Amino acid sequence: MKNRNHIIRLVILSIISIVLIYLAHQTKYVDNLFFVLIFFGLGFIVLGFWIWTMFKDVKAFKKESRFKTRISIFLGLFVILDIFFIRLRIVNLHDAASLIEIYEVTEYVGTSIDFKKDKTYILQEHDLAGRNYKYGTYQLRADTIILDRKYERPNTKTMLIQPMELDSYEVENPSIQYMVIEMDEYGGRVNNVKYNVVKDNR
Repeated sequence: MKNRNHIIRLVILSIISIVLIYLAHQTKYVDNLFFVLIFFGLGFIVLGFWIWTMFKDVKAFKKESRFKTRISIFLGLFVILDIFFIRLRIVNLHDAASLIEIYEVTEYVGTSIDFKKDKTYILQEHDLAGRNYKYGTYQLRADTIILDRKYERPNTKTMLIQPMELDSYEVENPSIQYMVIEMDEYGGRVNNVKYNVVKDNR
């Protein structure tokens, strides 16, 4: 009976640990209050179940093979270390040196794109619920940013960096000297979307 209960505890611990690791991976793409509550809520459940499982295993097998008592310990440590390194990779990805950072503000949503020096970019969309992230690669040729196929806006093939137009932005924030507009494959402007260049390390 205790062997069967031991297996059941390990199976349950493994299942909820896999779900938690998956959610940790998803923090690369999603950052909002609802998701954070789910992630930390499940994290506390896994931690509590892990401690309870170790206690039960030690009590059940204290006079038998010690290896059985260590399975849950190793499993829990593996989950903790895996989540730690997942989050470390994500933080390092976002903290990588920026070449150009641009920002667009609309009525309800803000969009920023951080073009890294390693030729990758992070597209971040902000709204009242939180943030969503998308990733891709690009090439920079003179003042033209050539985007990969992952970029989501229809018809947009490149972005053009040019001096800021004389409008209200210049009055509100004179420190912003450049803007970025979206271009189609024929070199025409796609829409009226305009990004402010808030960081330029070229």
